[in-house]
Amino acid sequence: MNVAVYSKPFFPNMGGLEKNTLTLCLALGDLGHSVTLITETTAETGEDDRYPFQLVRSESARQIFRGIREADLLITNGGNIPLRSTLLGRLRGVSHGAIYHGFRGFETKGASAVRRATNALRRRLAQRASFNVFTGTHSKTETDVPEATAHVLLNPVDKWTQKFYTETSGRNEDGSPFLFAGRLIEGKGIFVLADALKRLDGSLSLHLIVAGEGRHESDFREQVNSLDSIKVTFAGRLTARDLVPLYERARALIVPSTTHKEGNPLVIAEALFAGTPVIASDQPPMIESVGDAGIIVEQGDVAELADAIRRLGTDEACYRRVTGQAEERAELFSYERYRGKLATVLHSSLSVNGP
Repeated sequence: MNVAVYSKPFFPNMGGLEKNTLTLCLALGDLGHSVTLITETTAETGEDDRYPFQLVRSESARQIFRGIREADLLITNGGNIPLRSTLLGRLRGVSHGAIYHGFRGFETKGASAVRRATNALRRRLAQRASFNVFTGTHSKTETDVPEATAHVLLNPVDKWTQKFYTETSGRNEDGSPFLFAGRLIEGKGIFVLADALKRLDGSLSLHLIVAGEGRHESDFREQVNSLDSIKVTFAGRLTARDLVPLYERARALIVPSTTHKEGNPLVIAEALFAGTPVIASDQPPMIESVGDAGIIVEQGDVAELADAIRRLGTDEACYRRVTGQAEERAELFSYERYRGKLATVLHSSLSVNGP
């Protein structure tokens, strides 16, 4: 089957949605489909030749239509339903399936007349789609789509990153660092994390590695640079090859997101695949992914976050329990499981609706 995948951004090295687009295209190829990825990211990456699928980079509606017109199926991958590419596909009579990474499914926030109208159009398109795939149960339950076309696929570790994992972790229970991996912006909870570290300073010795960059990095650095018993190392933005060993030796991953509403953070999948427990705020998608393999805290609650860090840093019985749960959950986030689930979605949806 000829499959066109549309994702407005495509920077796989940035992680998140863009990396999931890569995973989707690789899985479709492994399932025997011919794949064309259409993206409006026009900047040259210098790496396009390494992708085993056709890549169309254009903001032109004409070029997007050309990429779609020979397809048997269009899959849109993003925060909601991208109207232009989806409507172009419908104009051509191409079957459409949507994958949603947003916290709210296909809805976009806002109360203006234009926003209400576009949300209504997206809802109509979703209700007529061959399938609707959500990265968490919460966003699925927030939307109004037929149950027969609604599926949940947790974000997996991508095929190329998975090869960097080893069979044994490099974790040293007495000295392994905690890890934060993500954008350094306020919505990711970095200042709540800074306040939690200040609360622990002087009573607990620990090492935190911060992998990532962002517009609030300098402010975050300023808040943690005077800590006494807590060491904070800024590693910058890392490649998958460099980040995986950190997951494997980390005491725990910390994901304290607050105002940034997460669809289903890929960093949680990558940590749990390494058997590393997670401390996360209580946003529904993260509760679902973490399960019993870590500690869930109320978002924005400094005291709860500090207590969770202390527990996983000092309570060995608790730590062994959540580490065991993380190791049990690892397979939920494997590329192979994702590929199999994707095949099931395609088969069940297209056998009813046709290509």
